[in-house]
Amino acid sequence: MPGNVHVNTAESFNAILERAKLGVFYYLSTRHLPRYIGEVAFRWNNRDPVEKKTKDSVSKIVIQAKPLLKQLQNLLKNAIGTQLRRTIYGGIATPQTSFGG
Repeated sequence: MPGNVHVNTAESFNAILERAKLGVFYYLSTRHLPRYIGEVAFRWNNRDPVEKKTKDSVSKIVIQAKPLLKQLQNLLKNAIGTQLRRTIYGGIATPQTSFGG
C-alpha cells in the first residue's frame, strides 16, 4: 500500500463516526449520510498530533482537535464560491450543480 494507509486508520475513522452516532446524530439516514460523513471527515482532517509525557516519563503521541478558530479558517477557506439557499422548511441547502454547465 502506498503512503500511510492502514486498517487501523479506517478503524479509527469508523470509531469516530460511531461515537458521533451515539452522541450527536442518533440516527444516520441514507439521504443525509454524505453530510454526516463529511462532518466526521472535517473533524478528522482538523486534528494535530501532540507529544505528551506519561507519569512514567514516556513520550506518547496524542491526537487533539485544532483550536476552533483554526477550524473555522480551514472551513471558510474551502467555502469560496459556495452558495447557500434557505429551504422552505427553514434549513440551509447548497444548490445542486448540473453536469456540463
